[in-house]
Amino acid sequence: MQLLVSVRDVDEADAAIAGNADIIDVKEPSRGSLGMAPLESIAAIVSRCCQQRQAPRCSAALGELHEWIGNPELLHTQAQGFAIPGLNFLKVGLSTARQIPDWEAKWLDFRRHFPGSVHWVAVAYADADRAGSPSIEEILEAAAATGCRVLLLDTFVKDTTTLFNWVSPEQLLKLRQRCTVLGLRLALAGRLGLPHLPLLQGIAPDLLAVRGAVCDGSDRSKTVCQTMVQSLRMAMP
Repeated sequence: MQLLVSVRDVDEADAAIAGNADIIDVKEPSRGSLGMAPLESIAAIVSRCCQQRQAPRCSAALGELHEWIGNPELLHTQAQGFAIPGLNFLKVGLSTARQIPDWEAKWLDFRRHFPGSVHWVAVAYADADRAGSPSIEEILEAAAATGCRVLLLDTFVKDTTTLFNWVSPEQLLKLRQRCTVLGLRLALAGRLGLPHLPLLQGIAPDLLAVRGAVCDGSDRSKTVCQTMVQSLRMAMP
């Protein structure tokens, strides 16, 4: 199991790297579950990662698909700016996409605007009803059919619930098995941390994706802490 830590700036990236995170993910937590950080911040963080002797892989969040569909000028002007050496993965949320009959076609068309050098992470929300997103199974099938490399299961609403309030360990184990059959890596997120490691060990996801669990006070709006990253990484199987 590898550790992905979401960071908002270079200082947080330094803390995550020093704590031995395997993947550095760039997002702005004040903008939601997959809030997009400014492009210049993404570029600066990726550049810092590339300077390391053992450079961690990098990913970036792009917000929600409906935010881009409603702003085609933004898509046209910004998408090619993501041709950043060292940026490996991109992801965009599908909240409200349940109301879009051709959401899969729009999702795929959106992805075509971005550089072909990046791989795509499909994001499913465990609290799909609250997100208005397609179901986990629908997104899983679409991810496999459209060449995604990873399925990330997260929670859309960041409240006191965790991923395990929405899906059981048994359901996650079945999802893990389905991902293996379909050739997808599985990443799990949703207020997970040290207390959940025994359950996660039985599921054996490829990635554990965190932010709040490694922030001061376990508050995702605060700052990533090197010692908390290191403690979590050392405890992981």
